[in-house]
Amino acid sequence: MNAVLECLSAQQVELASARHIYIAYSGGLDSHVLLHGVAQLLGGDRLSAIHVNHQLSPQARHWEEHCRVVCGALGVEFICSVVDVPDRASQENAAREARYRVFEARLGDGDLLLMAHHADDQAETILYRLMRRSGPRGLAGMPRSRSLGEGRLLRPLLALDKKNLEAYAEDHKLSWVEDDSNRFQQFDRNFLRHEIITRLASRWPNYAARIADAGVLCGQADQLNRDLAALDLQTLTMRQERRGWSIEIAPLTALGRIRQANVLRYLAMGRGLAPPGHRVIDEVLDHLLSASAGRNPQVRWPGGQWRRYRQRLYLLHLENRITGPGNTAGADPRLSWKPAEALL
Repeated sequence: MNAVLECLSAQQVELASARHIYIAYSGGLDSHVLLHGVAQLLGGDRLSAIHVNHQLSPQARHWEEHCRVVCGALGVEFICSVVDVPDRASQENAAREARYRVFEARLGDGDLLLMAHHADDQAETILYRLMRRSGPRGLAGMPRSRSLGEGRLLRPLLALDKKNLEAYAEDHKLSWVEDDSNRFQQFDRNFLRHEIITRLASRWPNYAARIADAGVLCGQADQLNRDLAALDLQTLTMRQERRGWSIEIAPLTALGRIRQANVLRYLAMGRGLAPPGHRVIDEVLDHLLSASAGRNPQVRWPGGQWRRYRQRLYLLHLENRITGPGNTAGADPRLSWKPAEALL
């Protein structure tokens, strides 16, 4: 049996328990392999393919029609959503955000969204985040499964290499579309894929597994950091305020500096904010905690603000707080550690 079908068969109980399965289907090789494999395994009765037309390529309508024909041949419901992608500096990220909004709106309770990310994608993601100075949470890579809307997102092929998917496509004589923009190296991920990862693979053929192992260790470190932050927060007399939360400064300063930084970082993420960078954290620790009486200094970063007032440190939301998938702006960070998951 092909590695793809073996992998999917090992997850058949989990897949079959879903109320309905949606597959993110771009028309490319990876998502076509996933769609074909799941249709072979489970049939098309509770299966739908979601294609998002971003209207960014002259070929977009052709890709949409290709996906429609493939789904018809497989007996799978075809759902197409046409979206407008804002023209901004990172159009790649804007398109990703638009896709996830479509997916989230579609999922109901008990539904699964399957995505075709594989081990090479995971390695690329971790390397990309490394260059963006991510900490343990980001370097843990994409989770195999997480909540999305009222349902769940699942990446059933994450343990397989790209070559496994290519072999499946060849065995089953699949046809797929090629996005020309995947060759444009002005996009960071494309540069990594074509320039960096190609050289890594020539030196270390099992590079993806090595990077994935490092990602697992980073995920474990992130869990330890979250657990420690939750314990420390219990000592800080945390209080809900009108626009955020506040903690008592005196017990915070009794912690070591690294634990202080850990508390501030995970408190912000527990409120659905982007994690403050180390420069923001350093400014809070160096200036806000030691401010003299009568001074009310503040430190801002995109979406949030730290402010000192009397003997308490306030975490406040600004109007441009994160509103994408994973936002937990109303969550108690002592109990819920769902981050703004940055569209993973």
